[in-house]
Amino acid sequence: MGTPSPTDDEAYKIKYEKLKQRAKWLNAAAALLLCGVSVMSLAGTGENCSPMLIKVVMCWMSAIGAVLLLAELHVEKVLAYVHVLSYRSGRALIALMAGTITLAAAPSEIPMYATPAHLSP
Repeated sequence: MGTPSPTDDEAYKIKYEKLKQRAKWLNAAAALLLCGVSVMSLAGTGENCSPMLIKVVMCWMSAIGAVLLLAELHVEKVLAYVHVLSYRSGRALIALMAGTITLAAAPSEIPMYATPAHLSP
């Protein structure tokens, strides 16, 4: 095993930067998707469950998605006030939490699960 040459190190750095850029775009797309889904649920009627609860949850999820998007775009005010978002792992953790909450609220929006008919044999 020899020491890596400078060209190998440079190739590794270029590859790492490309992967980092790809992750940034995927995170931005996920934040936009979170905002889109939560705003669509916020604008929906929600007749199957408590509409106020769903509207509050989706309002918070759209706000968190917007903050995540701004953090991915490196808006300095967001990174200064919400320090955990200055790290990729912090943004990933917040996105995972917000996505889980959004998915947990989704079954209450499906009419099949909102009626007790699916429980009867």
